[in-house]
Amino acid sequence: MTNNFKIKYSSEFFEELDSITFYIKNELKNNIAANKLVKNVEIQIEKRQKNPKSYEQYKTIGGYFYYKIYVDNYVIFYTVIDDIMEIRNIKYHKRDFETLI
Repeated sequence: MTNNFKIKYSSEFFEELDSITFYIKNELKNNIAANKLVKNVEIQIEKRQKNPKSYEQYKTIGGYFYYKIYVDNYVIFYTVIDDIMEIRNIKYHKRDFETLI
């Protein structure tokens, strides 16, 4: 029996992921890379679902700890509230995160 946390996605996360995949598909002309990124994002989130608080905390914003998941050239930010792992953002790893989340 597993005690996985529920996963909730913010609208910002989906908007950012859509923007990233749109760029990869349309500007870079690489559908395979875009599809691979989405699959890797799903896999890494599912890996964290069982125990999302067991990883290093990134920072506190609005009273919640943020955690990071690295996927290829991107970083996913999430919080844990009660039994919910809330996926908030996905950013290119070389951006200044302090102003982005």
